[in-house]
Amino acid sequence: MPPAVQIIEITKQAQQGRSEPYLCRGDNGLNYYVKGRQSGLLTRVNEWVCAHLGRALGLPIPEFRLAEISTELLSVTSPNLRSIGLGLGFASQEVPLTCWFEEANRPKVDEELQRKLLVFDWWIRNDDRNASNPNLLWDSANQKVIVIDHNLAFDSEFDTRGFRDNHIFGHHWESISSDLVTRSFFQQQLEAALPAFDQALASIPEEWQWMDLEQTIPSIIDFNQLSDQLSRCKTEEFWRAE
Repeated sequence: MPPAVQIIEITKQAQQGRSEPYLCRGDNGLNYYVKGRQSGLLTRVNEWVCAHLGRALGLPIPEFRLAEISTELLSVTSPNLRSIGLGLGFASQEVPLTCWFEEANRPKVDEELQRKLLVFDWWIRNDDRNASNPNLLWDSANQKVIVIDHNLAFDSEFDTRGFRDNHIFGHHWESISSDLVTRSFFQQQLEAALPAFDQALASIPEEWQWMDLEQTIPSIIDFNQLSDQLSRCKTEEFWRAE
């Protein structure tokens, strides 16, 4: 991964997204949606890990970086924007001229991509992509979907049946899970993407190992558990929605 981009301007808080990202400008001239300390450590880690996994799987996830928020920047930033906090945040590059994905756009999305995204969300235990809140953007000029927001991945209370019923592309579940050839196809893709998890962990910044800025409270995120969860894609049990 390239080095962290330095944020030189915090423009505004995004209108959508429960993790409260901020639209920022980097010193490379590009705009990013940044999730900093206001979003919580778990959000930043989940976004970092899932962006690596999603890109490895070939999903249309925006370019992403670590983003540095400096003391100097916050000192000249409007007080209502300072909750982004100091240090390193997760930065997703802005995709210009996109809008929030609407139900009417669903038939326009390639079916193979629909199925892959459904399997991906199942893999990372992400129950946060439904018709009312798809966490997708639509690029109307290029007629393509953009995949964003994985802050609620690795949900310990993941509802397998609810996921199947509520996911925006959940209608594909039966045709995937009941067909051995299709399952084998996606299993091979998931296993090929697994090394991206190790790459994500190797590039997590040191400060994300701590809950607080002073680095006195260690993170309680269990990366071994996440690894075990992702490795279930190698088993038959992975496909059971019980």
